[in-house]
Formats: sequence, C-alpha cells, structure tokens
Amino acid sequence: MAGSSSCLTKLACLLLICITVAAPSRVRVGAIVTCNLVVRDLSGCIGYLRSGDRRTLPACCGGVRALAGAARTTPDRRQACRCIKSFGGRFPNYGYAQSLPRVCRVYVGYSISPSTDCNTVR
Repeated sequence: MAGSSSCLTKLACLLLICITVAAPSRVRVGAIVTCNLVVRDLSGCIGYLRSGDRRTLPACCGGVRALAGAARTTPDRRQACRCIKSFGGRFPNYGYAQSLPRVCRVYVGYSISPSTDCNTVR
C-alpha cells in the first residue's frame, strides 16, 4: 500500500511539472510580433498589394485578421506597424496597403501609410 501511494505522489508531481512547463506564459516581455510573422500573415496579400487583385482577398484578409489578433499589445502593434512600413515601399501602389483594414473589415488602430509614426501607435 505504501509503495502505490509513493508511486501516485511521484506521478502527480510529474504531471504538475509537465503542466507547468507546457502551459503558455501569461507574462509577456516586449513585443512578440516579428517581421517574419507579419510577412507570413500578409503573404496572401501579395496579389492584392501588387495589382489590386481581389481574388486574393479571402486569404489576404484571413492573414490580416491573424496579424491583428497577434498584435494585442502596444509593443506588438508598433512592431507590426514598423514591419508593414518597411515592406510597403516594395509595392507600386501604397493605396492598396492603406485600404486593407477597410477592405478586410479589420480595425488595426493606425493608418497604413509611409507617414505613420509607429512610435505613436497605441
């Protein structure tokens, strides 16, 4: 009887350790949004950003929503803004990038524009 109780205690401790290690952390330090994440999420928008190809909007808007969901904190939104600005100049018509929040019906909290000061994004 004492042996099974000891085994049960060890199993409970092991389970607690596994849960603690596997649980997502609630503490966030700095931005978690990276330019790689921005590129991944917005890769479906390339056709729209280059030529206004609306056939790409379902995938594009899914990525815009995913990015908006990931950028929940001020540091995350600022980082996303900086990444978008750095890539925005690669497309011939910045107007398509500016229209993405409206077209996708996603609130991003700032204007997608070369003149946006990402440090003021909240």
